[in-house]
Amino acid sequence: MINAIDFFKTRFRNRKKVLILSIIMVLVCLGIAGTYFFDSDVSRGNKIKMSVFDLKVNGVDDQGAIIRVPFAVAGNSFTTTVPVTLNASGRGKLYLKFLNIQNDQGEQTEPEIEAENTAGKEIYDLNEQIYVSINGGSRSTLKEGLSKAVGEIKSGETTIVVITFDVKTSAASNVYQGDVCSFDVAFCCDQIDP
Repeated sequence: MINAIDFFKTRFRNRKKVLILSIIMVLVCLGIAGTYFFDSDVSRGNKIKMSVFDLKVNGVDDQGAIIRVPFAVAGNSFTTTVPVTLNASGRGKLYLKFLNIQNDQGEQTEPEIEAENTAGKEIYDLNEQIYVSINGGSRSTLKEGLSKAVGEIKSGETTIVVITFDVKTSAASNVYQGDVCSFDVAFCCDQIDP
């Protein structure tokens, strides 16, 4: 027969095990229940808009010719002023590039050129006889890819760019009579971090 002490010891051990298992189950249930709590906050109406960076030359895009000199004379200067506006959300560094330089002998035949050509003399390109300066700065010979700095331009600001072309006195040679030099002027602006 089981004595009373052993009976209570066995029951107490079983209750202890049941109590420990019950506590563990309660904690597990609370942990599972805790994972089902949820909260959400929504940030509405977020947008990302790209900045505008648009250079206007004489108030337009794709500006046509800004200078046409029908009868250049050696030693003379020719100037054009061009308003440039930056429509942007920042500021930029404005510069000009001279591109697509082409030299042509013109429509008139010049007997002196033909004579020099047959004598074995080299005929030079007219662009080599033209200096370019911007806003009174240093002069440079007109060459393909020549870049000339104008300076900083701010948003909404209009800057007047003064471009001066000086024909060298050495262009008085007969070899340049009637020659034509054509080129493009690219107005470029690089954005500066605000």
